[in-house]
Parts: sequence; C-alpha cells; structure tokens
Amino acid sequence: MSQQNKELSERYDIAIIGAGMGGLACGAMLAKKGLSVLVAEQHFKPGGYCTSFKRKGFHFDVGLGWINGAERGGIISNTLQELDLKNEIEFIELDPALGVVGSDYNLPMIPF
Repeated sequence: MSQQNKELSERYDIAIIGAGMGGLACGAMLAKKGLSVLVAEQHFKPGGYCTSFKRKGFHFDVGLGWINGAERGGIISNTLQELDLKNEIEFIELDPALGVVGSDYNLPMIPF
C-alpha cells in the first residue's frame, strides 16, 4: 500500500465512489452514525443525474425527470427526515406530464 493510501485509510473509515444522490445519502447516513467518510467524485460538482448546468444562457437538466418516493412515507421523504433535512427541500407536486389514453379510458402517469 502506498504511503498516500495508508494515510487515507487511517483518516477515513469508509470511502464512497460517486457523489450522486445515492452516494451523498449513504455518506450522510454513515457520517451521522459517527463514521469518517470520504465521498469521491470525478465531476467538478456533486449530484450525478440530479444536477444541471448553464451554457450560453440556457439551463440544462442532466437527466432526472421526476423523483418517485418524495411523497409522505416514501423512501426519499424518509431519508430526508432521517438526515434532518426534511425542512430544507420543498417538493412541488406537478400535474401529470404523461398518460395512456384509449377510446374508453385515460390513465395519467403520476408518481406513486
């Protein structure tokens, strides 16, 4: 093991590769339990598919369209609650953007 790796392994209990939603949530939960955590990310800003950027005056979402589990009791909501972040984020319920329409039915696609 190199000296640099040895120093890192002595400084951190755990290393997480990737600062997307999962890596950040995992790191925050482990840190809350008292572990020393290193989250490594190759990009210059965290967020993974839950981020955006601006170019030439335009705003681009990287990929996340909607989040399932943000409703009361859902996985996202419960994770934010556990990390004491529930009041830091406001989710806005949107009208269904998609749906399946037939001759005698209309099924809006909404997060559940």
